[in-house]
Formats: sequence, structure tokens, C-alpha cells
Amino acid sequence: MPYDTSKLQAADPTDIEWGLAWVRHLLRDTAAPYAWQDAELYATLQATAWQHEGTTYYRPHEAAAQILETDPDRPLAESTLGASVTNRDPRQLAAAMRRAGAWVNDLIADAAGTRPPSRRTLEVVW
Repeated sequence: MPYDTSKLQAADPTDIEWGLAWVRHLLRDTAAPYAWQDAELYATLQATAWQHEGTTYYRPHEAAAQILETDPDRPLAESTLGASVTNRDPRQLAAAMRRAGAWVNDLIADAAGTRPPSRRTLEVVW
């Protein structure tokens, strides 16, 4: 599916197409040929989604952060013919995405009445 900037404005965390547009935006994967296939991004959106009382909430900032953190092909530095470039550490980028994506968690909290768990949440069942 082509990247559609109009989907960015909808701000509906229950819409997977909205989530897909935001993941592509965050990863800067907005022009064909895309680096990531839709199926890969949908799978990551599903894996990072939060379900509450029968509603699925997509968290594109979390999906994009996980993709960056786990991409084995992302170089930290490159050098060619004496020219070199150093890329930001993917963990730092992922943390920045999670912080910047707090507004999505706020949308979810407004809709669900509770915030989605962070990656550091521990659920204890007695």
C-alpha cells in the first residue's frame, strides 16, 4: 500500500492503517521501493499492540522502536573511500521514539480509561 500522509492526521490508535502510516513515518520509509514490506510492519504492529476489553490499540512508536532495536543490518558506522558516517545508536533512537510517542499512549489512556503498560511493567497475579 502506498504511503499516505493523510492517515497521519486521523490519530486513531484502533486503526491499523493509521499505525502503518506512523511506523513508515518514524522509520523514514516513505518512498517506494520501501525498505519494509507491509506484512512485516503489520506483524510488528500486531505484536506491539495492546488489547483492552476487546479493543486493539496500535502503538506505532513502539513498533518502530522495536524494529530499530532488532535490525541486524543497521550499521553503526560506514566508511567508503575515506568518507565516513556514524549513525545514531539504535537504542538511543528507540528510546527517543518511545518518549516522543507518549502522546499515543495518552490517546489510548483517554479511550480505554487506563494507560497501556510500558516495557518495564510487571504483572503479578496471585
